[in-house]
Amino acid sequence: MSDLAAELGAPGLRVFGDTIRPSANRESTGAWIADSICQLAENAAPKGVEVWLETHGDFAGACDTSAILALVSAPNTGVVWDPINSFVATRELPADGAATLGAAIRHVHVKDIRRHDAKGDPDSWQYALTGEGDFRCRSC
Repeated sequence: MSDLAAELGAPGLRVFGDTIRPSANRESTGAWIADSICQLAENAAPKGVEVWLETHGDFAGACDTSAILALVSAPNTGVVWDPINSFVATRELPADGAATLGAAIRHVHVKDIRRHDAKGDPDSWQYALTGEGDFRCRSC
């Protein structure tokens, strides 16, 4: 994959930690993700390509993503920060996520959502045009 990224001139590969497996826990899954990122980053480094972990799934919070990257010794790593994923999963505010991830941020997803009360579910959201929803990422 890093060969293709290098050939295309892409600066990074986007990867996901995503889901804690039923037979595992957060710590062991985070360690497995970190080890996988290390291996990929080692292979990608000579090609000038970085590995970017997206804030997503069970590891959507900036603290979760930051904790995984702290286990990675490779310097060619970073974060694809999706503040909406972080907010929906953990109620993390953009200013807090930005402060936690800081210089590790390589790419930001900017989008908007609005509360969608589906069958009385207060945690139900639907995407909205940027600037027209309830989540305005002014501090992103």
